[in-house]
Amino acid sequence: MDPQASAKILIVDDEPVMRTITHSVLSQHDFVTTTAVSAEEALEKIDLGYTPDLILLDVLMPGLNGFETCKQLRRQTRFKHLPIIMLTALDDQDSIDHAYRCGATDFITKPLNISLLPHRVRYLLRSSAAIKDVVDSEMALLNTQRIASLGNWLMDRDGVIYGASQQYLDIVGEPKLPISLLQFFQRVHHEDRDALLSNRLQLP
Repeated sequence: MDPQASAKILIVDDEPVMRTITHSVLSQHDFVTTTAVSAEEALEKIDLGYTPDLILLDVLMPGLNGFETCKQLRRQTRFKHLPIIMLTALDDQDSIDHAYRCGATDFITKPLNISLLPHRVRYLLRSSAAIKDVVDSEMALLNTQRIASLGNWLMDRDGVIYGASQQYLDIVGEPKLPISLLQFFQRVHHEDRDALLSNRLQLP
């Protein structure tokens, strides 16, 4: 069985037929589904401790709509990278753009191609797992750098530092980027400059 198949899917839709069909199809593919008839009910389940691996979220619902619900979820750190698929009969470009601005991972118009839905869900779950691995690795790197008082930066071919870790900024005390390599070098303690040069850091 696919390792993503037992993932928890929250289906949020006020249409009983659509909710039932979606639940049935995903359950047949061994996904663990939970349903909510409104955004308010979905948020209540989440507030009570339910944590889905993916959300299927209808856009047009009485009360809180899918756009606002998605924005609320994205404000929570634990849902920053959660796959959220918006479902709606709206197919105009403005609605699609608005969905992505609100934080939607994907957008599916109704009527759904129900036979393809499990494959779409599985693909997004795998993508989400890959993103989580990258984020976890970056966090591990940041923690290691913080403990060791190290930092890292990004430099272009012209010797301009245009990106840096927070640890670098804390060490060097340079709040604004970009800076030139010469400016960076001037901020290094004079006793450490030879060590920098010996490690192949050359001034432009």
